[in-house]
Amino acid sequence: LRAPRPPPMAAASAAVDELSRNFTYWALGAGNGSLSGAWYGRNQIHLLGVLLAILGNLVMSISLNIQKYSHVQMAHREHPRPYFKSVLWWAGAALMAVGETGNFAAYGFAPITLIAPLGCMSVTGSAIISVMFLKENLRASDLLGK
Repeated sequence: LRAPRPPPMAAASAAVDELSRNFTYWALGAGNGSLSGAWYGRNQIHLLGVLLAILGNLVMSISLNIQKYSHVQMAHREHPRPYFKSVLWWAGAALMAVGETGNFAAYGFAPITLIAPLGCMSVTGSAIISVMFLKENLRASDLLGK
């Protein structure tokens, strides 16, 4: 004996119910989807951590390029002086400290599994910024990581 097949509308209703579930908490109900106000309320602190990590990585990318720009400028001088006497280099170092502080603070607001992968943004950001502002060449091997 086979169980009777549910009417087509019941199957569609079950599919809609399945789609309305929040996959993190698996709770059913109206206004409980992944973009609802309830979800935002529960994950607001994690979003702050992600924002801190993104901003920290962006600042670090900028600071690395400022420091490299400082090195390049000093290399083209007739009488180069030590890099640590350059105001521009120290500005890059200070921005690096600010970026690392933001990244460190992000770990206090969100799990490491959410923050650590965002670290690749500083590598990607540095590559993009160096092409735009330092006029460096970007080869296919650079994109592939070889």
